[in-house]
Amino acid sequence: ILGRTKQLGGRILFWRHRIRPFLNGIILRAWRIALAIPCALSIGDISFHEPGQLVVYPIVKLCDQRRDISYFLRGLEEVIIQTLLAFGLSAKRDPRNTGVWVNDLKIASIGIAIRRWVTWHGLALNINNPLHISQQIHPCGFPAEIMTTMACQSKESISYNAVKEKLIESFISWWLNDWIS
Repeated sequence: ILGRTKQLGGRILFWRHRIRPFLNGIILRAWRIALAIPCALSIGDISFHEPGQLVVYPIVKLCDQRRDISYFLRGLEEVIIQTLLAFGLSAKRDPRNTGVWVNDLKIASIGIAIRRWVTWHGLALNINNPLHISQQIHPCGFPAEIMTTMACQSKESISYNAVKEKLIESFISWWLNDWIS
C-alpha cells in the first residue's frame, strides 16, 4: 500500500521514507509515515496505529543546546497544535499527560525514545481513523472513549495529505526557528 513492508515484533509495518535536508548540518534522516497493525488483537502494552492516523517518526540529533527532552516533547505538541489550528481546531496540552487534546479528548499521542541524543519513535495524529478499531485497547493507558479524530471534531472534510504537508511545514518551522533563535 504505502511502500515497503516488514514483519517486526508481532506487527506489520508499512512505511515511506522521505529525506529532507536541514540547515546547519541537521538532517531529518527518515520521516516515517508508518502503519503498525497488531497481528493479534489480544492487546496489552503496545503501540497501535491504524489507517487514517498520521504517524510521524522524526529522527533527529539533539545537539548541545537542543539536549532538552522535555522541550523536544513540548515542541512536538506545539507542531501538532499549530497543524490543528490550520484546520480550524483549537487544541491544547495537558500538563499531566503528554499529547494533544481537543475539547478534552485526546487527538494526538506522542512517544519518543532517545539513544545517544538521536530521537526515534514519534507522534500519532488521529485524522480520520475509525475509532471502533481501538475500542479493544486502552490507548496510552486511557479508556478508548477519550480518543477523537480531526474528522470527528471538524465540520469540514479533512484531507490526509493536506494534514501531512501542514505537519511537515510546522515541524520544519519549529525546528529551524524556535531552536535556532
